[in-house]
Amino acid sequence: MSVLPVSLKRIRTRLEQRIWQVSCAIYLWKQHHVSKARAARLTAVPESDLDYIEHLAATTKQSLLELSQRVDEEVLAEVDGYLENLTVSLDQRAVEDILLAAAETYAVKAGGSGKKYTEVYGLCFGTRKDIPPNGTPEFAQILNVNRIVTQIRARARASEVTPNDKSARVHRQVAEKFFRHLELLGDYHSHPFNDLSALKGRRGWEYSTSDQAAIMPWLAATRSEGSDPRFSLIIAIARGGKTGRHGTRLAPNRVQLTIDEYYFLIAAYRIRRDGLYDRKITLEIPQVNG
Repeated sequence: MSVLPVSLKRIRTRLEQRIWQVSCAIYLWKQHHVSKARAARLTAVPESDLDYIEHLAATTKQSLLELSQRVDEEVLAEVDGYLENLTVSLDQRAVEDILLAAAETYAVKAGGSGKKYTEVYGLCFGTRKDIPPNGTPEFAQILNVNRIVTQIRARARASEVTPNDKSARVHRQVAEKFFRHLELLGDYHSHPFNDLSALKGRRGWEYSTSDQAAIMPWLAATRSEGSDPRFSLIIAIARGGKTGRHGTRLAPNRVQLTIDEYYFLIAAYRIRRDGLYDRKITLEIPQVNG
């Protein structure tokens, strides 16, 4: 078989891109009731293309509303992600749970000669509240985290942690019995560093490529059981900085806390419908206002 000419590959790529843009525009227009003109502007599609599709659907007796309900998962993720405003709020107990686990696994050696700190992993449980749209297509959801459960049997090292599937299953089963009014909302893991300069130099609050890859199978497993986790927390920890106790907001999704000689930086990342992380999320904790 001969190799497909580069020019045709480029045409195919442009065609696939245009189909994706038009699908996003139709979904915005018909499902979120955005005007045709605005849907065209937001997706960089000529409004005349949508006029043509509307005429074609009418001619063939197809319902654009029904067609918009069958768009690809990638379209749902992109459009709903654009319109959604997500907030994760940790209550006082949840903050204490995550700080205690991160501090212990950082300050206390795992055991054995030459051993040092390890990462730590756990699950976040709580409630969610949908905020109705207020005359706009944008919508909001607040995730309130009440309990954070740390996996004792996760396989942890200094620069990685592998969740234990059996631990996760047991935690979900026990949670169903003891706090069944709460649901699985997300997960967390720590990024420990020798000192504050190393944490900041390596941007330790950011998720890694392996973090993004690991979330996909976990999402598939939890979604198959009826859960819908929407965020991951990363808590970076190091010694250094100002002593005492204080908290500061660094970004909508990121806050820092100092407790004695320990510096904590907690960052939240939204899990989109397609499983990809992004930063379009607001993190709220009691120690930081504003």
